[in-house]
Amino acid sequence: MTSAILVVGASGNVGREVCAFLEVAGVAYLKTTRHHNQVASDTRFLDFYAPESFAAAFKGIQTLFFVRPPAISQVERYIQPFLATAGESGVEQVIFLSVIGVENLPFIPHAKIENLIIEMGFRYSFLRASFFMQNFSSQHRAEIQQDNRIYIPAGKARVSFIDVQDIGAVAARLLRDFPAENTQLDLTGPESLNFQEIAKIFTEILGRRIDYVSPNWISFFLYRQQLGDAVAQILVMIMLYTITRFGNAETVSFEVEKIGDRAPRNFRDYVEQNQELWR
Repeated sequence: MTSAILVVGASGNVGREVCAFLEVAGVAYLKTTRHHNQVASDTRFLDFYAPESFAAAFKGIQTLFFVRPPAISQVERYIQPFLATAGESGVEQVIFLSVIGVENLPFIPHAKIENLIIEMGFRYSFLRASFFMQNFSSQHRAEIQQDNRIYIPAGKARVSFIDVQDIGAVAARLLRDFPAENTQLDLTGPESLNFQEIAKIFTEILGRRIDYVSPNWISFFLYRQQLGDAVAQILVMIMLYTITRFGNAETVSFEVEKIGDRAPRNFRDYVEQNQELWR
């Protein structure tokens, strides 16, 4: 299979949706894997820890969609050579999944990656997504299911949570129909909610009380470390959730409707349709 589009991170929450929407639209694409036994006609080997794998993965590719692996925070060590090889191999445009409010967070990996993409001269689209609804069915599933609580250091912050399907729809439409035009797109859901309101929605739908607890940084760090999360990943979570207290993620945008050509999913619908996950 040949294609000028490469999806890096196809096995993740967002990457899976990007691939699904491309398939529905009949758009040919290639994806990557870091497992040799999963290489196939539509799948190339690429490992961020093995820079010798980059050149072959980028052969014939013009457009790159990629998601930063959560465990990788050392941008200069791992992402810079990845992007440099992409440019040397003929990649012309990059669609990168970033985070909302990144322009105010120069110290997080996403900001450094955006700067690298610009400095290297790629045409680009930065998808600055708000917090994923799916965080509640992955990172925070066990605490809701077993402890009847949402344990996040966000205080009274409001967040415009977005469904990863809506991000996938926008990314696939850009890959299919639009060249990257050096744009930054804020992608959000249709409403801005605080975590007390989130807990209330869970309480009403699950039929049992779900509390919101906002711990301090140290308590949250120790809790996530006990769950087995990597230190770098925990620190990024703390930074992102803490910054929300300054209104960093409360904006509601309309890019999903405009580009993805769909009404973004609201949080109540997400919980109702996935409620068995927390029972």
